[in-house]
Amino acid sequence: MGDVYLALHQGPGGFHKLAVVKELRSSFTDDPHFIRMFQGEARLAARLHHPNVVQTNEVGAEGGRHYLVMEYLEGQPLQRILARLGREGAFPVAMQIRVLADALRGLHYAHELCDFDGTPLQVVHRDFTPHNLFVTYDGQIKVVDFGIAKARDSQETRTGVVKGKAAYMAPEQALGKKVDRRADIFSAGVILWEAATGQRLWANLTEVQILMKVVQEAVPSPRFVNPYVPSELARICVRALAKNPEERYATAEEMRLELEAFLEGTGLVVTANEVGGLLAQAFADDRKKLQGIVESALRVARSQAPTEPLGVSSLSAPGGARRPSAVAARHRVAHGVDLRAVVPRGG
Repeated sequence: MGDVYLALHQGPGGFHKLAVVKELRSSFTDDPHFIRMFQGEARLAARLHHPNVVQTNEVGAEGGRHYLVMEYLEGQPLQRILARLGREGAFPVAMQIRVLADALRGLHYAHELCDFDGTPLQVVHRDFTPHNLFVTYDGQIKVVDFGIAKARDSQETRTGVVKGKAAYMAPEQALGKKVDRRADIFSAGVILWEAATGQRLWANLTEVQILMKVVQEAVPSPRFVNPYVPSELARICVRALAKNPEERYATAEEMRLELEAFLEGTGLVVTANEVGGLLAQAFADDRKKLQGIVESALRVARSQAPTEPLGVSSLSAPGGARRPSAVAARHRVAHGVDLRAVVPRGG
């Protein structure tokens, strides 16, 4: 429901810093339901402060345009890493588990988040998928996009609406039932199952077919697909994917600790820095292309040298696309790059 831009904060003394601006799409700005959803994301995002969760720096609205300003992460989502490097060999299972384990650390933090008075917010991400696990080239692993997250103070989902990606959805989520943190545990189990087997869990099926299978069938052990999957890894996977939420891990931290123990016990310990180093090599050309675009944008920004916050008209995008408004005097968005133009489809 948002357009995402790469933007530049410009300040005195030649200060420049890249950031990401997410703005509610113009087609939704007259719909109170989507405005409340976006505001709900903003309220939650502003509360999240953890090394394994994307950082939101500012939230606001200007002229009816709602936006978030987030840290810029130079790297790739797990979904694109898997598509580029493949699920066998080029991106080892141990590295995939390292990404998942660190992401579970951030997920647990979100699940445990409390309001200012200490009341648990009962956050559920509801879209914990490879699309939303991000790895930077210097080895940071972060959970991103809490756009459809559910919290205690969130509005209720409309009747008949199921939010999330079918391929990673827990049975209770697929049925539109009330969900808690264990729905995210199931999603983590799907990610682990696919890492262990080197295959998609619900390959070549439509969303409707996937939803039917999720609701009606138990997920098979990864050893049924690949008998070489270590029994301990299969056990962790099966528990996370239990049809009954009561039989899953109670917390993301509990699952993370078992994954860490598995890596240590099998001598497969991998650091996040090693994962980042592999990505830096594999995506060197993509990185160079984006850096060229950013440098071009920086040259334009430096030549403008604004003394006042730029208005909406000053931020018109190439081809007439909308560009986010200036966010504040201290955060001058001197130039923006539409990420859809520089990030390949699916990335």
